[in-house]
Amino acid sequence: MFIILLLLGTTYLATTAALRGPRAAATSTFVLTLALPCWVYFESGALRIDIRTALALVGLGCVLLHPLSQFSFRPILADLLLVTLVVVQIVADCLTTDVTPAVAVDIAIQWIVPYALGRIAVRSAEDVRRLMPGMVVVCMSLSLWSAVESITRINPIGSLVGHVGSIQGMQDLRWGLRRAEGPLTHPIFFGLLLVMLLPFAMQAARMARNGTGPRWWTWTPWCIAGGTLFSMSRGPQMGIGITLLTMFVVLSSRWRAAVLLPVTLLVALGLTAGHAILDVFHSWSGETDHRLILMKGELVPYTGTTHRLLQVEVYADAVAEAGWLGFGSAPLRAGETKIPHVEEHLRQMFSSIDNHYLQFALQVGYLGLGTFVLFCFFGIAYAASCTNVEQGEFRLLFAGITGSLVALTLLMASVWLAGDYRFALLALVGFAGGAKLSLRQATTEIAAPPLTVPALRLSPGHSLLSTTP
Repeated sequence: MFIILLLLGTTYLATTAALRGPRAAATSTFVLTLALPCWVYFESGALRIDIRTALALVGLGCVLLHPLSQFSFRPILADLLLVTLVVVQIVADCLTTDVTPAVAVDIAIQWIVPYALGRIAVRSAEDVRRLMPGMVVVCMSLSLWSAVESITRINPIGSLVGHVGSIQGMQDLRWGLRRAEGPLTHPIFFGLLLVMLLPFAMQAARMARNGTGPRWWTWTPWCIAGGTLFSMSRGPQMGIGITLLTMFVVLSSRWRAAVLLPVTLLVALGLTAGHAILDVFHSWSGETDHRLILMKGELVPYTGTTHRLLQVEVYADAVAEAGWLGFGSAPLRAGETKIPHVEEHLRQMFSSIDNHYLQFALQVGYLGLGTFVLFCFFGIAYAASCTNVEQGEFRLLFAGITGSLVALTLLMASVWLAGDYRFALLALVGFAGGAKLSLRQATTEIAAPPLTVPALRLSPGHSLLSTTP
């Protein structure tokens, strides 16, 4: 299956590059990789490349090696932060276990390739216009996939190729519906992918309203919202709300304070009403009972919801001893957690750490965690800066990207950063960074006054008019 998709994808991208040029190849690759299943992959030793990454490499080659390519690299701070993240992960593993060259190459590919794809996907406003039809198709297709899978309880594509889904996707029914996981390996990951597609859906709806897109594009945001609902995951469902709220705050400076004040009060109320909030989440997910576990000599109630709270306490001592570079990735393998300073009877139960920040602190220490937080912050800042572009054509899109990155940054406190949705997250940060350079530069060039030659006076009352070279 991997070879077939790779051949088809390579043919499509190479043909696009030959007939329509390198920019069309870049946007086509960006669109295509967001729709393909991550569970189709090639594996050789420690190196594992899924079809999205493989075609991203093909697309990068089509752009960078094209004879008409005028690509020029202008570094931004996020580039340096990403390279630092890769180096820190490799060093952390080298200090704690034997690392082969294949492991280092795998880490570099998994982090750099999707980000690089996002960086080259947008070099002008025309690139954004070019990719929108494809993004609408992706949004509609994945939303339909989500609905069909949830209602029929069958993954329509996965079942054809023999893919077996996660336990949550197969057995964890909510409200009588299956938790759809689409082209990813877990319902939460699929839902988070749809959250990151919402900005493009919102932009498509705006284009439909102003006549620059087909009328049926108006339904794209509703389809994404429905697809996210069918993931039956609370985090992504909240992510839709966080994205929309952030978009409103970014775009409506007049009402910003009026919105942020009640939101701040609600958050403060939620933090002080812990048991009531937990009851709401238990009801939301259909968790009707719990069991008691022994932690530090005391019996405490345990559910899937409280797992996310209790794991912080379970690993508190380990985090305090993690240092600048952590314990490496080997002790964090699911099912065989060997992180020190953890009660033995809790290791199996908490082998899956549903908190990226907690997991990253253990894996790569304070240096890696701090670098990742800065990386996310600059991605948000890049997207937000694009909402101030004077043309305003894509303000809604980049306000949405700002919101989705804010949502993902918050929600990663309740889910680990799996490669499933990490690909889209890195591509989106790269997209924001590339847009910050290209769109704002284009605006500056448009706004700059033309260079004029001063008038030359030949005699009193007569002069040569200024001309624009």
